[in-house]
Amino acid sequence: MGHFKSDHRAGRSFYMGILSHREFQNSPSVGGIAPESITTYLATEGKLSGSSEAQLEQIMTQKWISLFMRHYEAYAEWRRTGYPKLTPGPNPGVTNGQIPRRGVYSGSEGFRKLAQYEIAAKRMSNGDTHLSKVWWDQPK
Repeated sequence: MGHFKSDHRAGRSFYMGILSHREFQNSPSVGGIAPESITTYLATEGKLSGSSEAQLEQIMTQKWISLFMRHYEAYAEWRRTGYPKLTPGPNPGVTNGQIPRRGVYSGSEGFRKLAQYEIAAKRMSNGDTHLSKVWWDQPK
């Protein structure tokens, strides 16, 4: 009898979920947002303006916002384009108040493969530091 009750509850919950989804799809609002609000937003925020560089900044700022909780991708896009314009935090740390551009090699890398490590570090603009840029980290 216990299984029947739990199965019945699960089936009822599933059925109610389908009904509420159908009601949501047939409602005049999208996700609780009125159509007028969507139209107003698109009329003001959905338009690109200014120079091509200003338009790129607008696009990349919106992309950066859309990448919330996808940290590495947002970080890579910022390094690739330079947008949005970010302000470093109050603690200067090892980068003297600049936002890091890359992670440094682990300490064991120099011990295990010293010759290769030195070659790789010399290829970077600031050596093996957080401020050296990776090859694709070049805003256009």
